[in-house]
Amino acid sequence: MNHSEDLLWNFSLSLYEKPKIADCCLQLQDVYRADVNIVLWVIWLERRQLRLTRERLLSASALVQSWNANCVQTLRNLRSSLKQEFAHNLAQIASTRELIKQAEHAAERQEQAWLEDLAQSWEEDTIAINQGENLNVYLNYLKIPPAIIEETKRHFSNA
Repeated sequence: MNHSEDLLWNFSLSLYEKPKIADCCLQLQDVYRADVNIVLWVIWLERRQLRLTRERLLSASALVQSWNANCVQTLRNLRSSLKQEFAHNLAQIASTRELIKQAEHAAERQEQAWLEDLAQSWEEDTIAINQGENLNVYLNYLKIPPAIIEETKRHFSNA
């Protein structure tokens, strides 16, 4: 894995630490099956004045879908199942869960590297992008209820 700049990864780590962002992302992931890496990517694009179109979103989804499903989600599910199934021995398996978490983060970092690379050739939009516009494209694509979309956009606009 070559992460020469990791602009998206570093942005994502910083954003994810802000109040309410992690909870918001986890709700989108757990309830609405959103890819948190794509959520963070669309925010990053917007802050770089790069407009997300449906075509760009479909291209990005096609690029990372298999990796996310087979690697990122598999590792996340394994880590979660260890916590649920072995809760009585959680302290004893903590190091195993930590190693799986590190692998999960490495897989997410790779996904973000591909998403960042995809956008490298895109030109800045000459028309200003409204705050939350890119997020709106992705969340509407997922058919998330409008009230949740507005709440999510509020959280990200405050971050």
